[in-house]
Amino acid sequence: MPIVVVPMLCVLGFGACRRPPVTQTVTQAVASPTPQISGHPVEPTEGLDPGNRFPDFNDYDVELKPISPGAFRGNLVLITYWALWSAPCMQDLAITRAIYEKYHSRGLEVIGINLDSDKEALRRYLLFRPIPWAQYCDGMAGDSKLATRYQVTRIPETFLLDRNGVILARGLHGDSLDRAIGKAMDE
Repeated sequence: MPIVVVPMLCVLGFGACRRPPVTQTVTQAVASPTPQISGHPVEPTEGLDPGNRFPDFNDYDVELKPISPGAFRGNLVLITYWALWSAPCMQDLAITRAIYEKYHSRGLEVIGINLDSDKEALRRYLLFRPIPWAQYCDGMAGDSKLATRYQVTRIPETFLLDRNGVILARGLHGDSLDRAIGKAMDE
């Protein structure tokens, strides 16, 4: 019987949560160089550094509306990875909300990629605390195809894209994110 890797709890003092894939077995992790989602290979995307174009995706948000960073060409796009169970993510969510309110009218769009395993818990949360931007959640937690494809190994995680879909920065939070968006707005 394979051993199942269990998610780690957040360590609040370090500002980010590290989490292994939730449903990947130790045997799969050691034997397979390609990330697996429920036994199916998912090729990680290359070139996710600033200056490279962010590879687009087309999927559906939790309200079953189409979601794609490419649909926001002409706007700055912030892609934020988060989870309800992560205290640092919830702190980051409050800051992201303030940044969204500050810059949305000037062309900032946000896409949330939620890495919870319970989509219904996210939907309930959104009923009582609506978030004004689209939220993607496939319920696969650490095995989420958008986490695997974009090499997200810790949360909270962000990608800031310019108006042409080129990565301006990765991993910005708080004041540094606010300054980067302000600077990009002025360019």
